[in-house]
Amino acid sequence: MPATTEAMGLGARGRMADHEGMSRTRLHDIRCPKCGEPMRVEVREVIHAADEPELRDAIFADRLNVVECDACHWRFRIDTPVFYLDPGRRFAVWWVPDGANRKEEVAEQFRAMESSCAAAAPDFRMHLAYERRELVERILVCEAGLDPRLIEYVKYMIHSRNPSRADPAACRLYYAGEAGGPGHLRFVVVDTATGRLTGALDYPREGFEAAAGLFQGRPSAPLTELFPGPHLDARQLLQDA
Repeated sequence: MPATTEAMGLGARGRMADHEGMSRTRLHDIRCPKCGEPMRVEVREVIHAADEPELRDAIFADRLNVVECDACHWRFRIDTPVFYLDPGRRFAVWWVPDGANRKEEVAEQFRAMESSCAAAAPDFRMHLAYERRELVERILVCEAGLDPRLIEYVKYMIHSRNPSRADPAACRLYYAGEAGGPGHLRFVVVDTATGRLTGALDYPREGFEAAAGLFQGRPSAPLTELFPGPHLDARQLLQDA
């Protein structure tokens, strides 16, 4: 059961300085969502993939920032912004759990952080996620060396061509890696009403490469126009059409 705390900003300068430091934690005073008992808990706000790979596993298993109440022993997750850094692969993902409810404010903060990052490390790429599954997806996409906008374009095509299995009004797609070898990319299908996984769709790698070829030579301009960001969402694009 998630418990959302008030958004806590570390500041762009502080976040970028953490490239050279250890993962950061912070103490927060909260109340147990079940019994109301006051608690002081330590939550993770900055994660360095190279220093603590077990925290990557915790993210994927939905165990990050899960705490237990000493009074009633209720276990729950604290949803607070997390900055995930992978210096080796030169990318970072800022996960803002309530970002969808304050898009303009978050976008402004993100662009300030992105600008600070670009000044310090031009080849470092930053990404924005509103959901834990998006955080997982962005990590997988970046670890595979894929273009997140191209992944969103493929989702756009899947939604458009498979409305019976991937209706954008009822489900969301998430990239989940390669399926059965290098021949296909797998996308899991999640029901937006229940949050439950309802299936998977495999997209031919050759189709992905063909899509990449459409934009080759004019790299990301058309894709950037289609998905200007900073939050990328093919489903939202279809719903807004």
